[in-house]
Amino acid sequence: LRKSKEMTVDTDTEHMLGFGIDRVVFFGGLVLHETFPAVRNLGYIPKEISDGGVYLAGLSRGSPAMRGLLNANGWLTKVKGVPTPNIDTFLEEIQKLSDREYVNIELHKLNGAVEVRSIQNDFHYFGAAQLVRAKDGHWEYEEIQTSS
Repeated sequence: LRKSKEMTVDTDTEHMLGFGIDRVVFFGGLVLHETFPAVRNLGYIPKEISDGGVYLAGLSRGSPAMRGLLNANGWLTKVKGVPTPNIDTFLEEIQKLSDREYVNIELHKLNGAVEVRSIQNDFHYFGAAQLVRAKDGHWEYEEIQTSS
């Protein structure tokens, strides 16, 4: 009710499947995916983001990312100084890396702060992989080949 009057309002809706995540990427202990709707609705998304961005959702204990003091809940916007506005660009950049190479990662936090952290990747124990949701709804695991 507005001003004591009932109103009918037309609004657009957004088609969503599940949680809105169809792909999860793992690299160096990072757990990454596109920005999910609940975070998009917060209103702060860095200008460097396109196509959902590369959202850091979590870390694996003991991983290079954990040792590099990265924290979850923000966007990876650069790898080795190269902008990574989406998951595909991020994957292209990590595929160029050698094992045990130090990598600078730029992270934009939810509060607007920007951090640059360095991690030494370890493809033996913390290789690159992704889970992709298939059309029938189940998840498929794929290893990501790197240059080493």
